[in-house]
Amino acid sequence: MIKPTDKSDQADIQSIIESMLEAARRSGSDGVHEFIDRGGFDLPAYLRNVEAGWLLLIRHPAIWLRHKRWVASCHGAGASQVADWEALTAAEQNIAIAEFGRRYIDFDERMRLRTIRQGHQLSFWQFRHLLISLAVTCSEGRVVLRAPSKMALMVLDGIRGLWLVICLGALVGATLQLMAKGCLTCDAYAIFLLLPGMVFIWWLIRICSNGWRDAWITLNQMAVGKSYK
Repeated sequence: MIKPTDKSDQADIQSIIESMLEAARRSGSDGVHEFIDRGGFDLPAYLRNVEAGWLLLIRHPAIWLRHKRWVASCHGAGASQVADWEALTAAEQNIAIAEFGRRYIDFDERMRLRTIRQGHQLSFWQFRHLLISLAVTCSEGRVVLRAPSKMALMVLDGIRGLWLVICLGALVGATLQLMAKGCLTCDAYAIFLLLPGMVFIWWLIRICSNGWRDAWITLNQMAVGKSYK
């Protein structure tokens, strides 16, 4: 005996059918194929609720402004309805620039990555930080993971250690000079002034070493893409 379909399931099915028909009316067979490639992912709802916060405004003000305009234009639209397919596509491409950096990633690959991110409950910027790391490269619009070599990590760790010694040596020397002379000389002032930049360079080197390794391990565990060494 065939089990009857629940009313809630019937509503979901009807909603999917209506969305597919709407896509067909607006973009023909290409629109239907694109809708199918989404794999049931509710793209309109995802875009309306992008949790990028104020960092999106600071890092990508133009993208933030365009996204705000799109959200305002579709206010009140149903979560599973495609009211304007062209505007939806433009809004998705707009957010993708901030979401995946400027890497070339296919539409269906972007949808797959968003599903993975939501499944692991990572924030917008946490996942972006992983995807723009040295552990990720793209091939034919697909994400490929690049494991760090032991030699590269040894070289980067050595550079980081050497730079740390240089920074600490300069700081200690400037401090001793200040204590000995009782005033802030030009040399000591220059060291203190350059200290934030020196720390920033050390942080970048750390990102290239530990960040590469940690990102590769995390993304590999999440099965984000094919991995190679």
